[in-house]
Amino acid sequence: SNPSVDLMLTKYYEDSEKKSIVLNRSKNAKDINSIFINFNELNADEEIDKLLNLFNFYINGIKTNYLKKTETIRNKILDIEKNISTASIEKLQEFQKLRVEEDQIKDKTYSVLHKFKKIIDLFYKGTNKEVIFDELIINNPKISLIIKFLDDPIKSNYFDDEEKKFIENLSSGEKQILIILLTVLIESNKPFILLMDEPEISLHVEWQSILIESIRALNSTIQIIIATHNPLMLLNRKSNEIGILNFGEENIFTETIGTKYLDISSILLNYFKLSSLIGSDMQKDINKFTKLKLNEKNLSVAEKDELENLKILLENNYAGDIIYNTKYFMFLNFLKDNKNIDFDKYEQTSEEEMAEFLKEFGDFFND
Repeated sequence: SNPSVDLMLTKYYEDSEKKSIVLNRSKNAKDINSIFINFNELNADEEIDKLLNLFNFYINGIKTNYLKKTETIRNKILDIEKNISTASIEKLQEFQKLRVEEDQIKDKTYSVLHKFKKIIDLFYKGTNKEVIFDELIINNPKISLIIKFLDDPIKSNYFDDEEKKFIENLSSGEKQILIILLTVLIESNKPFILLMDEPEISLHVEWQSILIESIRALNSTIQIIIATHNPLMLLNRKSNEIGILNFGEENIFTETIGTKYLDISSILLNYFKLSSLIGSDMQKDINKFTKLKLNEKNLSVAEKDELENLKILLENNYAGDIIYNTKYFMFLNFLKDNKNIDFDKYEQTSEEEMAEFLKEFGDFFND
């Protein structure tokens, strides 16, 4: 069976009372409003069908709320319209003011839907698609949302089977984005916890890098907890937003520097402990060059030729900074002369030992 993690959530109340519940793949919290999306086990088409039904109720609730807020205004507008041909200048000015007020309430009430469209269209733009939920355009009370190609003209009517087939033919990544953003939209303005297991699955790298910000833009009261192996999901995070769970440990380490000012390579090295950012062949060539360079005075003619060929090869690639880094070779020579550490031992040095050696190296050259 696939490995899984049980997550304990604790909710603290103002009277110092607290309630805890353990979440796993088989249950969600009842007292703590939370939603768990596991993309490894999710049937995307079934989930989208369920969410579109919920979206239908959601959009009807927005419509009802709008009608309730504007009922008095609309009645006043209707009264003026009945006698619009004989209305005074004051009544016409009032009519115009009421129209503006009605539009302002509509914009505010429907603002979250416009935000949803703006965000999801940003994702779908790359595949030339857009989302539409305007009932006057769709012209079918059974359909609350459609997805169409940008170049396709608006039809006079949309049909259930046709739209269902279109959504079913979306890519796995497009379906995944639709599931996430619909889930967040339906819970908009409600504080809740969104738990996701590896949400980066099937998503384009650009989508991965903007996913969390997009979720927060749609619902600022949300708390997001994700399990991921993807460095892009860690971009632009505050220090207390990243937890590291090491294999064999129960506690999550959260005392991190954050990633607000780190790039992907730094995240890979600092958080994912990637041993190298370059391929094994380049590593071997750099190591060979370094060993020859450190023993340059004692090289044979053949070894000098090899060193020159490696230099030409590496300087035409991303390793150029290394072969011209004089301080790097000074440090290696310092270790060799003062610590009896050759290049092979250097590569096995721990972070703590390296920090101490660097300090001594600095003190040595400052004396």
